[in-house]
Amino acid sequence: MDLRLHIIIYLFLWVVLGFSSFLFAQFPPDSIEFNAQSVPGVKDHIEKSNQSQAVWFDGSWWGAFRASSGSSVWKIYKLTLDSLNTGDWQSSTSLGMTSEDQLDVHFSEFDSSLYVLFSSQERLFRLSYTGSSWDIDDGFPKSVAVGAPTNDPGSITQAHDGDLFIFSGASGKLRVNYSADRGESWTVLSLGSASSALMDGVTFYDGFGWNVGVIVGEGDGSADYSFFRVADTLAADSPGSWIEENLPFGSYPELDSDDHVNIIR
Repeated sequence: MDLRLHIIIYLFLWVVLGFSSFLFAQFPPDSIEFNAQSVPGVKDHIEKSNQSQAVWFDGSWWGAFRASSGSSVWKIYKLTLDSLNTGDWQSSTSLGMTSEDQLDVHFSEFDSSLYVLFSSQERLFRLSYTGSSWDIDDGFPKSVAVGAPTNDPGSITQAHDGDLFIFSGASGKLRVNYSADRGESWTVLSLGSASSALMDGVTFYDGFGWNVGVIVGEGDGSADYSFFRVADTLAADSPGSWIEENLPFGSYPELDSDDHVNIIR
């Protein structure tokens, strides 16, 4: 075998095995290690592969974490990095929620809003940027019928046209909460099977137009994957507008979803 190929293989194994061991290292329960910067005084509630609790905006990282002391309230934290790529996380905006939950956070490029979904509490926050911090919009949080079990939180994403989608597994079905007015009101519909399932949403362009898609990984029964999409030009609140794609996983029986899934574009 060519020496260069040996070197490439060794480098690949180091990246996969050595570097991944760092990524999945165990940290103290009262802190979260993020981008090599410790988040002091917060609980480690980042447990599911479909959770996005940190976003980049206006030159800083922002995250939604739960304080580990006092009333254990959920807050928005800010990390500002200097030229040496170092900095400190500081609590910014209190969300006023103290219950156990698993959050999903979405930053809207459409209207520069921050959306924070509490699945177990079935609450959605919308926040606006003030130039230095985030303020909760009037009338929020809103109640949303997420219906997800505690260990399989829902996922929030946004279409290219600004419509919001919350995907969750409820009563054995894929539940879609759809909003065309920035989260003020919601329409609920059910699609295919989602038995003890985790799902993640994505916005993508397929060469013909913009779509919203959701990948589902079931944890019970077949433990299969499934993928649904709807074009921005169609009525997302109609089940007939959604297309279930055939995934090429049939030839790989070892691909057992076991309610673990994440999708990016």
